[in-house]
Amino acid sequence: MSITKRLLANLFTGAWHARRALNRSERDAITAAVKSAETGTAAQIRVVVEPALNISDVWRGQGSKERALEVFGLERVWDTRENSGVLLYILLSEREAQIVADRGFNERVTPEEWRKVCQTIENAAPKLGLAAALEDAVNQIGLLAREHLPADTQGDNELGDDVRVLK
Repeated sequence: MSITKRLLANLFTGAWHARRALNRSERDAITAAVKSAETGTAAQIRVVVEPALNISDVWRGQGSKERALEVFGLERVWDTRENSGVLLYILLSEREAQIVADRGFNERVTPEEWRKVCQTIENAAPKLGLAAALEDAVNQIGLLAREHLPADTQGDNELGDDVRVLK
């Protein structure tokens, strides 16, 4: 996407886009999917949706990947006992999904597997809606967690399961 298109997309996407994209019942369904995906695993999944980037950040070249890394820190997804945090970040203005996983996951899950989950969202959202695409992606993360980070018992829920909508 050109810088001009990115600037315009981020300038004209507001908080109401996030409210329209995910209503309360859809956010609740995603929250339930997160709880289910974490069951029987060491995974701690955080879903964050952001309507748009600040124009000054876009101008400086920040994209969804850089912002996802920033949000990973701000949301303290890295701060889990087993280094098993996963951030599922959606930037609505640019219709991009990013996954940032802590080292407990990245030692076991390949970048291609994470990219497939992101592509699921990017491909399914226009057809099925963002909520259904996010639920499917969370379920895929849960399958990866069961394969790579199973747990004998359900540990503490270190990160909130609710969908965070920024701004």
